[in-house]
Amino acid sequence: MTKLNYIYIIALLTASLFISCSKGDTTVFNDENGNHTEVDTSQNEKPTGSSANDLLAENTFTKIVVEVVYVTGFKPTTTTINSFKSFLQNRLHKSDGIQIIQREIPSTGMSSYSVDDIIALETTHRTKYNSNNEIAVLAFFLNGAYAGNTNNSSVLGIANRNTSFVIFEETIREYSFGVLAPDLSVLETTVINHEFGHILGLVNT
Repeated sequence: MTKLNYIYIIALLTASLFISCSKGDTTVFNDENGNHTEVDTSQNEKPTGSSANDLLAENTFTKIVVEVVYVTGFKPTTTTINSFKSFLQNRLHKSDGIQIIQREIPSTGMSSYSVDDIIALETTHRTKYNSNNEIAVLAFFLNGAYAGNTNNSSVLGIANRNTSFVIFEETIREYSFGVLAPDLSVLETTVINHEFGHILGLVNT
């Protein structure tokens, strides 16, 4: 890969967007087993980086569950998930463990996503929220592209809240299957670790 290509990839990886939003309410929804569950979703709808200590330490939460939700046809590779878990194990202090669960959803029928679209999808499809000694994180792997892309740059991921981020998997695959392109698992892993770094507090603020 040429020096120019390396610079271009680095530029793409740093083109993340930080959004702060909080509804501060309690929601009743059906969990993955179809049971009615009432949760305080506001704890997972805070500004990016605000839960860094809760994620890193175990003063409040001794376990983390990462809910990996992916659109049909855009599941991350097994290598990527294993590498991501190792990344978390080397940095987070959770004596009750780190759990990653994966769940498929049907195609959204969308080709691009605005920030509002991403928030709406999280509200619809997220099933894991903070509870008792467990902190929950959502990793959303989407088809389509970010609506804010330009002819000169494409966003590969967005850390949009304190415990959630989006990976634009279709865009990643476009950059992974070309001549001299990086391996898919390598690029997926780089982006997912990068976005998790933002929710750990590395938000350039």
